[in-house]
Amino acid sequence: MRTLWKKERELFGQLYPVLLKTNIENPSDVFFLDVISVMPPKFRPVNVVAGLMSDNKQTTVLRKIVNDTYIVKTALFCYEQKSTDNIHEDSQRLLSSLQGQSLLEKLQTAWHGLQENVNMILDTSKNKDAKSMVGFKQVISFNTLAARSLVNFYF
Repeated sequence: MRTLWKKERELFGQLYPVLLKTNIENPSDVFFLDVISVMPPKFRPVNVVAGLMSDNKQTTVLRKIVNDTYIVKTALFCYEQKSTDNIHEDSQRLLSSLQGQSLLEKLQTAWHGLQENVNMILDTSKNKDAKSMVGFKQVISFNTLAARSLVNFYF
């Protein structure tokens, strides 16, 4: 993206005018996350149904993100080494379970899985599997709606 920004600054400026107004060296970096915000555990409590405990759905997705990050790093390492010989047996089994024939296809599959889970944490409205889960976008939307309701109620 940085190389594309340097070569196609004008096109990026047409698509995303805000990038032209920033003073950072690589404005295209705003499209990537280095850190994911995690809600405190008291806002994602353990669920207890009929005496059985299960993780909150957000906790489950956060755990998947950590696992997917490991898979992507392992697949990327193997792709760069062009071999799976220098990794642990468990990691080799994990990579062999990924969809795809080549290491590049397996890396792409791993990356796609990671992206899906990150998307689910941020915005669950696009994922039909996360019906009862609330993403960060929905939390912000809910708080905005609640604040507007209170303002309308009192004024």
